[in-house]
Amino acid sequence: MRRTTVSPLWRQSTAVAALIVSLLLCFWAGQLHQNTAANVAMAGKLDALCRQTLSRFGWEASELVCQEDFTLPDPFGPTYDTFLALQQEAGFDLTPYAGKTVLRYTYRIANYPAGSDTIYADLLLWQEQVIGGDLRSARLDGFLTSLNGAEKS
Repeated sequence: MRRTTVSPLWRQSTAVAALIVSLLLCFWAGQLHQNTAANVAMAGKLDALCRQTLSRFGWEASELVCQEDFTLPDPFGPTYDTFLALQQEAGFDLTPYAGKTVLRYTYRIANYPAGSDTIYADLLLWQEQVIGGDLRSARLDGFLTSLNGAEKS
């Protein structure tokens, strides 16, 4: 039976290759951790911004219900006239954001004076800025209103 011997150069090359692969894996894992940490930090920053905005309007957010991407229509048609008017009541103008994909944060509101109804606040964010928002009832025959709280059925 013939025995093959591995040259010292081959062993060194293999060790160097293994070291390089290990270093690359460590670097990649570190980058992944940094990206995750950055995402968590950004989400916390945006959550604080949303809660601060709701507080300015007098609303207390009890919990974040969902966070999702939402594409605004381009152009805003006549069916959006009421929605755009609600935004303007609260000091927002969505028209420059037509066609943009924004973040929508939805919160349950704890202090709306509608009794036991579940009330949600939707806030729209673009580049770390609140650009719009509204309040809505979870009832089937519910309402949609501006963040100022003037109820519209």
